[in-house]
Amino acid sequence: MHLLLIGHGYLGQAITQQFRASGWRVTAVSLSGGDDTLACDVAEPLAVAALGRLAAPDLIIHCAASGRGGAEAYQRVYVEGCRNLLATFPGVPLVFTSSTSVYAQTDGSVVTEASPTLPERDTGLMLLESERLVLGGGGMVLRRAGIYGPGRSVILR
Repeated sequence: MHLLLIGHGYLGQAITQQFRASGWRVTAVSLSGGDDTLACDVAEPLAVAALGRLAAPDLIIHCAASGRGGAEAYQRVYVEGCRNLLATFPGVPLVFTSSTSVYAQTDGSVVTEASPTLPERDTGLMLLESERLVLGGGGMVLRRAGIYGPGRSVILR
């Protein structure tokens, strides 16, 4: 089995370890490449098309970070990235790791999957648009919360 992993930060590295331990072949992609990853800007259709010339994946997981950018970075990495992956790999399941920032609640109230998705920020709107693209293409969305990586857990402290 072959996993195409988009994003190889804290979460992507953990996914790589788990999938390889289960016998999967993992092709990891990051914007700049290096550290056993291929370089690819998923916002660029031609770059993603070049990935399509590799061995076909059985699964794609998109867990790339926006680089702490604003709405423009979110548009490129998430919306355009998902759109390009769906176009290049039709029929291959795509899992998109989104965020709980698609919810408007910031008052400490309980949020569930049934809570309305009414983000107040542009970045939340971009994530919601990406989710709709992925779900419309037959993929799956995982909304994660509080994944910051080693040394970046200020909220937890």
